[in-house]
Amino acid sequence: MVAKQRGRTEEQERELKVIVEVFSRHPNVWRLLSSPDVASSEKRRLFKEIFAEIGKDSFSLLFLLLERQRLFLIEQISESFSYLVNKEQNRRIVIFTVAIKPNNEVCARLTKKIEDVLGCKVLLKVEIDPRIIGGGVLAIGDKRIDGSIASDLERMKRFMVYSNRSGSVRKDNKKFH
Repeated sequence: MVAKQRGRTEEQERELKVIVEVFSRHPNVWRLLSSPDVASSEKRRLFKEIFAEIGKDSFSLLFLLLERQRLFLIEQISESFSYLVNKEQNRRIVIFTVAIKPNNEVCARLTKKIEDVLGCKVLLKVEIDPRIIGGGVLAIGDKRIDGSIASDLERMKRFMVYSNRSGSVRKDNKKFH
């Protein structure tokens, strides 16, 4: 990685995320810069104006993607770059989904516990989803640990439906119906 050789790994990662964020928040910028009706020199000028804070390498990549009509790849490139940086620095992204936002102390304790179990640095991303009712869901790579109340209720519902179908008997010796 060029960024690693230049000692700019973290900066490059942040810059790529900023670029993706700008495009996702301002779709008109995306359309303008992707338009074949806008001259290449005008696009370069607009790029310099909009992305004045990004480094030379990020700018060059961005403009190369633009010239090759591959700007749509920037999000995938950013995600892949972050993956490589995380792998290089022994970091894992863990997504913690809860019904209400936990306080910083809870997040810090959970992060520490996960780091101890995984043996690596953890970047905890908290997502709020009121549908889970309570408890939480941890997503670590392709693994999912579901401790949500919604999941418990769903399991209970399936159990009760299955029990009713199999003709289970109640304590008073009458069949469920």
